[in-house]
Amino acid sequence: MLAEKLHETDVRIQPLTFLQTVQIVRMLSASEIEPAPHLAPGHAMPSWLRDAPLAPRLGLPLYHHWATCGFVAMSGTQPVGWVFLRGWRQVLYVETLLVHTAWREHGIEAHLLRFAEEQARELHRRWIGLTVDGGDEPEWFRANGYRRGHWRVMVCPQLTAVPEPTGERVELRRLYGGAAHRAYLSFSRQDVLTGEQPADDILTRYLARDPYRRSGRSWHIMYSRQPIAYVNLSTSAGGATVYVAAAQGWWGSAPLLAGIARVLQEHVSAPARVTIRLASTGHHEAAREPLAAWGFEEQPATLVRLYKPLDAGTG
Repeated sequence: MLAEKLHETDVRIQPLTFLQTVQIVRMLSASEIEPAPHLAPGHAMPSWLRDAPLAPRLGLPLYHHWATCGFVAMSGTQPVGWVFLRGWRQVLYVETLLVHTAWREHGIEAHLLRFAEEQARELHRRWIGLTVDGGDEPEWFRANGYRRGHWRVMVCPQLTAVPEPTGERVELRRLYGGAAHRAYLSFSRQDVLTGEQPADDILTRYLARDPYRRSGRSWHIMYSRQPIAYVNLSTSAGGATVYVAAAQGWWGSAPLLAGIARVLQEHVSAPARVTIRLASTGHHEAAREPLAAWGFEEQPATLVRLYKPLDAGTG
């Protein structure tokens, strides 16, 4: 839980200068300071920038300076916390939140989040959003009106073989650059709109920008010469992650499963830990049983979008 010990008069919050922003981001990249315990930083920035070789030295400082607004919480002359906020349409997104290790139990995190909400209201935003680590967000968020987006994944700790459903002829059409991004946005919005039933189009677009879709390889799954889904494969030292988005009529269908199987068979070296992320809760429910037959187990997601409506007319 987030601590509630802080008296608001003890701390003042002020904007960061450019040089302070560069210093803080570089300290974060060098692990000299750490994010607040519950928040996962940097998942609104483009994946090509976040994963770039020069990101810690050049890309991240410039990104935070140009794309976000930074603030520092001061107790006397001591900086005790930092928050970087990014506006996107009617959502104010908490991009990064840092708390000095000596002040972790003094309510700085909650204080900065309340400050972010005040900023969002002053800017006439309808929502505040952030990304947290783990499938179960802390009670503080629930108690303060935050709602949880899609929070589950399917995981196979050691994938050795995937049986391809018979009788379904599908193809993978590789996507690059802007075409890949457009396919991702189109299919993810369709998926989320039906599978999460958000309050409005802005929230649909926010939830569709899923933290599990990263830089990597992208395809259309083609069936009867028509694209029926978007699939993305990214790899890391921890294994492979497959993100899949499709319209509701294809959720859990034999052609879509055949396309996922082809991605795993042709582009993942077994044995490997594989995580499959379906774009929405509804899609996850439809695909859970057939993926379980392949040896996948349902687990809480390690990254979860939270959002909060900021007036009685939303949500």
